[in-house]
Amino acid sequence: MNEISSNRAFRIIIGSFVIVAAWKLWRANFFAAFMAEDSEGFSDPALVTLVVSVLLSSLELVGILAIFLCTSILAPVINPLADMAGELKNKLRDNLSLGQNEKPQVLDTNKLAAVLQGLKNRLDDIEKKVSGDD
Repeated sequence: MNEISSNRAFRIIIGSFVIVAAWKLWRANFFAAFMAEDSEGFSDPALVTLVVSVLLSSLELVGILAIFLCTSILAPVINPLADMAGELKNKLRDNLSLGQNEKPQVLDTNKLAAVLQGLKNRLDDIEKKVSGDD
């Protein structure tokens, strides 16, 4: 987690998120209640400080949870998938390189005809049993 939190790109992304979130809140007139002079509910400066502190803490919690998800939960899931993808790529590459040197196998039509005839006979037997024509 220390590497991610000290990464400048990560800090820039989080800073951009905070700026966009603040802009969206300003556009929704969220801060108008804090700035109004005749506001009865938010006239105490300690309450404004408390609300800002809660907002910053919640943003920090979202960031910590995002880091936790990326580093702790997804890593054990993604690493085996990446290993399997690498092995699959190696197998495919080996098969393709071997396939270029091999000659294609000739299809034995007599064996194919025998297998198809056997399947036809089995299907006919099943059809007779179902219809009751034993």
